[in-house]
Amino acid sequence: VPCSDPTLLSQLLQKSQQAGSSSQSTLEANCLSVGLEVHDETTADGNCFFEAVSSQLWRLNCVVQKSPQQLRQEVVAFMRNNRVLKASEGTIHLDSFICNESFDDYCSRMARDSEWADHVVVVAMARMLQMDIMIVTSSPSSGPENIIVWVVGKIAFQEDPIILGHVWESHYMSLQPIGPSIDDKDRFMHIACLLVNVGSRVLRRLLLFHTVTPTCTLDQYLANKKTDIDKLRKSNILKKHQIDILFPPGNKSTDLGVYDITLLSALFTNIVTTSQQQLNMIHSLRDKRNEIAHSESVKVDLKDYRRRWNAIRRTLEVLSIQCNDPDFENEITREILGIQQSTVQGTSVFDTLQTHHRRIENLERLVEDLISSQAQQLNKESA
Repeated sequence: VPCSDPTLLSQLLQKSQQAGSSSQSTLEANCLSVGLEVHDETTADGNCFFEAVSSQLWRLNCVVQKSPQQLRQEVVAFMRNNRVLKASEGTIHLDSFICNESFDDYCSRMARDSEWADHVVVVAMARMLQMDIMIVTSSPSSGPENIIVWVVGKIAFQEDPIILGHVWESHYMSLQPIGPSIDDKDRFMHIACLLVNVGSRVLRRLLLFHTVTPTCTLDQYLANKKTDIDKLRKSNILKKHQIDILFPPGNKSTDLGVYDITLLSALFTNIVTTSQQQLNMIHSLRDKRNEIAHSESVKVDLKDYRRRWNAIRRTLEVLSIQCNDPDFENEITREILGIQQSTVQGTSVFDTLQTHHRRIENLERLVEDLISSQAQQLNKESA
């Protein structure tokens, strides 16, 4: 059903709400009937529409990526500045669809976090992005002509549309065409590469953001913190090989490119000043990296893959934004997309992770044994 009118959109979506708790399974069946599947499950926290649209911009590899928070603020600003929209059937006065409050109050309410997007926002989003939005509803139906709502964003739009699923209580999720399935090993390797490659890169850039200034290099920052870092070594929080990475023998400069998530997490936890929210995200990456490194199997079912992938991706996107470098943020978005679209040579990556972990453990044991042996020898000589 083509739609550019907020009232018509509201009526069509209400049919999607009447099915109650069964609407989730109905939506899945409707998606399957038109060759679609869930791309990104969203949290039912009032931000789901914006999160789903953000996911679609990423899925479509759009030049400009926007976070859910950016989309919310930008569409509200768009509505304030464009109360009258042109459409093929005439003009649409957005303020005429607002009841029981002024249009300015409505916009102020919609700008608040967790405020559910209504039919007016959906129409405005399509017009702001100049992209059509295809919505698959959870209405019981015998044919696709009754389960798809097409929100017009641009006359004669020729590109791939934003594809959303709509379930009862105005919950939206991000959809995609059903593509070739990937096996367990590829799912595992997608997650591993996302953490090891992209995760480390984001945390390295974040470390530079917090430590390097026009008058202070990373080496100087570490030198200023050497007393604190030495305490971490004495308390066994940092190992000797990690100290050698921070302070290479021969007064060489530290090589940020070899900092892994474990070392970076330790620095953020104990040395670098950051917010608790940011620290929680860093810890979540560290914990997920450890799960991968210690995994005894590469088996990851589809539901678990989506859950883990989306959680890690969202964390990396937020942290990349906090690096305050739009170009870097876009690079990370493209790198994430490239990983998801690739078939990874899994065995070598998995074996590398496992082998690297075992080598570290063996080296640590050898070093500790050597220290213990030297201590015993000194005790004998002193006796």
